[in-house]
Amino acid sequence: KKEGNPHTIQTLCFLKNLLSHQDNFPRNYLSGLESCGADQIREVRESYYKLALVLMETIRAVHATKPFTISCFLSYRCYAMHLLDFEWDSHDLPFLTKSNLFDFLLEAAHFASESTLYRDHDGGE
Repeated sequence: KKEGNPHTIQTLCFLKNLLSHQDNFPRNYLSGLESCGADQIREVRESYYKLALVLMETIRAVHATKPFTISCFLSYRCYAMHLLDFEWDSHDLPFLTKSNLFDFLLEAAHFASESTLYRDHDGGE
């Protein structure tokens, strides 16, 4: 399925630019939106959840194939982990449970250490 493939160069460039222009990364994805109203906050929350799920699904799919030394994947995983590194609040509990975010973070830590061992053993790229 090529249309929705988040491995594209455009996606990586977008994530890189988004994160490189953050002087002060917010503590929560809803920071600064307090006065926007409940409907807009709900829309932002739902959109953020969709983004988080796409990031997690993509990383899990790539982990299953174990291409540990693909540098674009390593960048993608780094960006994804940065975007998931927020202070979550009580409104997020249903999403955190449904998405298995904590299991995902443990898997990602395991694969990150395994990829380092693989790269060190194999001589890297």
